[in-house]
Amino acid sequence: MAKTPYLVSDDASAKPITLLTGETFDAWLKDQSPQRRNWVGQSGFQPKPGSFCLLPGADGDLEEVVLLLDPEEPIWSFAGLPTALPAGSYALGRSLKPAAATRAALGWCLGTYAFSRYKADTRDYARLVWPKAADRDHVAHMAEAIFL
Repeated sequence: MAKTPYLVSDDASAKPITLLTGETFDAWLKDQSPQRRNWVGQSGFQPKPGSFCLLPGADGDLEEVVLLLDPEEPIWSFAGLPTALPAGSYALGRSLKPAAATRAALGWCLGTYAFSRYKADTRDYARLVWPKAADRDHVAHMAEAIFL
């Protein structure tokens, strides 16, 4: 079975990833503090499928990630995160149904692929805490098959 080193069992320090869609973004933004709304606006964030925004806490450290899911292909919304997010651990901020959790984990895993036959991959990927409902065996087998 393929190893999934960038999917971890648990990490209490994991930063939450809030999953939104184009339809839920405006309502979410309206519920945020004025400082957060300002940050999202000033950061240049565009609520387009697959885009994400890093939100700082009061101390300036990363507190949360907001991810806009692509409703057509949600798996690819996760694939860019392992290399784009700062190194560290992340967890999905809400429970997902088994199929969605499995797609999220597989997308994350696929985003860590690197052809390393001739040159070692030295990137420090972000890690995702396994979504509770994800089928770990399916993710590992699919990743192994695709990586081959």
